[in-house]
Amino acid sequence: ERLQTQATILSASPDGLNINRNCGALHTESLQQRVFEEHADLGIAFDGDADRIILVDEQGRKIDGDQIMAMLALDLLHKRQLKNNILVTTVMSNLGLELAMKDANIQVVRTKVGDRHVVKKMREIGANLGGEQAGHIVMFDHATTGDGLVTALSILKLLQASDKPLSELAACFKHFPQTLVNISV
Repeated sequence: ERLQTQATILSASPDGLNINRNCGALHTESLQQRVFEEHADLGIAFDGDADRIILVDEQGRKIDGDQIMAMLALDLLHKRQLKNNILVTTVMSNLGLELAMKDANIQVVRTKVGDRHVVKKMREIGANLGGEQAGHIVMFDHATTGDGLVTALSILKLLQASDKPLSELAACFKHFPQTLVNISV
């Protein structure tokens, strides 16, 4: 309400057992359908503790953490606020992100999986933006850890300033085919 937006809130009635069940950043399908049906500008999905965020564009397509980082990195670069022209991400990030950042003269530094590894590397090398494909986005100019609300507000600000739809901003790189496989050890 303070942002003067029209918002529809979904899956906001936790009962202690239903957190992330068929909703939120882990399961965006119902949000994608709702955004498309209602012709909404975007959908914002948080995980249970709101440290991760996944977006849905106005066409109902999922926008992952790699795309969010790309949009934010390019915006910060344009404003000359991307420290050392570095983006820190994990080994799970899509190769398309790395190539798009290289084209923009942004160095991508990869870490082991886990936002704690991203934060550690950001501190070591003096970066102010990092995150994971899964939606942990760390913006040191605003917080010291992943914060979905800070990321959501940053994206809303970017959308307002650019006057472009989310689908256009998120098309800043092309995803390469990628398969992530978990291996039991």
